[in-house]
Amino acid sequence: MNDFLRIDLKKRKEFISHLGAVFEEIGFVTLKEYFFSSETMEHLYSEIKGFFNLPLENKNKYEIQVGGGKIGYIYFGKEHAKDEKNDDLNEFWGIS
Repeated sequence: MNDFLRIDLKKRKEFISHLGAVFEEIGFVTLKEYFFSSETMEHLYSEIKGFFNLPLENKNKYEIQVGGGKIGYIYFGKEHAKDEKNDDLNEFWGIS
């Protein structure tokens, strides 16, 4: 994140290019050296845990059907890895 936040446009473009490549290759990223305070991060994690601890019928209200995209809540067993017949055992919140 520090390279993105710097004024050096070359470093910023390199960061954006690298970030885009990671999204294309892996599909998600984990950021470090972000600019959120510890208190903000604790609050964020608390809110996220609270959502995923809700009953399934509550979480399902947040699934958004848009052109086959993965937006909003995605429940267990809806997804599967490429060339796999078995469903993934995960749930997540998709952002496009």
